Amino acid sequence: MVGASDAGTGGAVYIFSTTDGWTTHTEIKLTASDAAAGDDFGRGGLAIVGDTVFVGARYDDDAAFNSGAVYVFRTSDGGATYAQVAKLTQADATGYDNFGFSLAIDGDTLVIGAFGHSAGHIGAAYIFRTSDSGATYDQVAKLTAADGVAGDNIGWSVAIDGATVVVGAVQKNSGGSSVAYVFRTSDGGATYNQVAKLTAADAAAEEYFSPTFVAFDGDTIVIGAPYDDDGVSYSGSAYVLRTSDGGATYPQVTQLTAGDAAANDRFGYSVAIDGNTIVVAALDDDDAGSESGSAYVFSPPDPTPLPTARPTPFPTLRPTPQPTPNPTPAPTQRPTPAPSTRPTPQPTPSPSPRPTLAPSERPTPGPTHDPTPRPTPAPSKRPTPMPTSAPTLNPTAQPTIMPTPSPSLRPTLADSSASGSGGGGDGIAVAGGAAAGAVLLAAVAFFFYRRRKRSAADRKLVPLRAAVHASTAFRATAADVSHPAGAGPAEGPPAAGAL
Repeated sequence: MVGASDAGTGGAVYIFSTTDGWTTHTEIKLTASDAAAGDDFGRGGLAIVGDTVFVGARYDDDAAFNSGAVYVFRTSDGGATYAQVAKLTQADATGYDNFGFSLAIDGDTLVIGAFGHSAGHIGAAYIFRTSDSGATYDQVAKLTAADGVAGDNIGWSVAIDGATVVVGAVQKNSGGSSVAYVFRTSDGGATYNQVAKLTAADAAAEEYFSPTFVAFDGDTIVIGAPYDDDGVSYSGSAYVLRTSDGGATYPQVTQLTAGDAAANDRFGYSVAIDGNTIVVAALDDDDAGSESGSAYVFSPPDPTPLPTARPTPFPTLRPTPQPTPNPTPAPTQRPTPAPSTRPTPQPTPSPSPRPTLAPSERPTPGPTHDPTPRPTPAPSKRPTPMPTSAPTLNPTAQPTIMPTPSPSLRPTLADSSASGSGGGGDGIAVAGGAAAGAVLLAAVAFFFYRRRKRSAADRKLVPLRAAVHASTAFRATAADVSHPAGAGPAEGPPAAGAL
């Protein structure tokens, strides 16, 4: 949309649109239904939102001489045609108000600046709101500066975002440098209160803020100063201010200037912001011809692959909107082939639906609460604490650890043979050993016979009794063989041929 205040009678506005990426475009011309010469229709504020267009005519005379007005147009056929649906004027209009010189809209709320309102051009801004989807707009508030004086020209530029409104002023008679005022509503737009007054960090006389627009988006405000002399005379600049405390304060974070700044370019004559992109106009830049004008686009640099060695003096206007070039790969659908080398810091919230296929490599730190369903496949390495109820079938390979509890009542056969002399002693030992063997076999047979007949309780005494009987019989037999009845011990060598 482009304004042409000197076109035809009273001025005109042209709307351009495209459906093929600007290979071709359509053009629609809007004019006021009551156009009059000198109205400056399209010279000041212009705004478009959805299917509605707003055009200021700051010298319209309907309310008072050069009091100004704003025309509202709407399309109902997708932009093929636009029809005028309303004409807005302020309730307290006076001559030379310049109502409509600046305007901005957000949703159903429209802000209109009138920098010449009141005696001496103190200036003001007006809030209009629609409750019928734009069919009509009603004035709901008037904004003025708490310290406004003649010549401040409050309302030279306006901007709105949600519940916050920013109004620019020139302040020719208040020190020469310009300011911007911040207003906010907390009751749905019924009233607005001034919450801040903004100035440039290097403000000086005649460094006027933008005479067309103050730009505002989210937490960031951009204010143009086309007469700033930081580069060369009247080269211009734009200031970026941002709040981090909910709008209580707006400290300056950076100052923008043209890379090819030249005298009288008036960089900052108009400004706009959307997200992290700022556009600044240089009204009289000469690149394409004398005072042909240019527009500069600023945005934060792309992030470097490695962090900078030192932080930047000012933060970026907005975080980077694009994600990382390589997103995180999707997780695998199958588990890893090997377990992790370290245990998880927290236990599994629920048991696994299936038991483990193999036992763990290490034993559990304590015994299990329930016995195993099957016996141990191998015998234990330690003997049982209680003796068996029956003797072993084969004798023990090693001798007993403890000696016989009491000595035998009679000497052993070895002693008898040792006390004799010559071959007679050997014959007695052989006869005694055979008899003892017979007695021992009889005792074993008797043991097994009695074992079959006795109850389980008596069996515990059988081995002891059998051993006593066998020992007694052995000693008796040995005594009879060594010392027959009526004979004393052998004396002297045996007679020749005794054996």
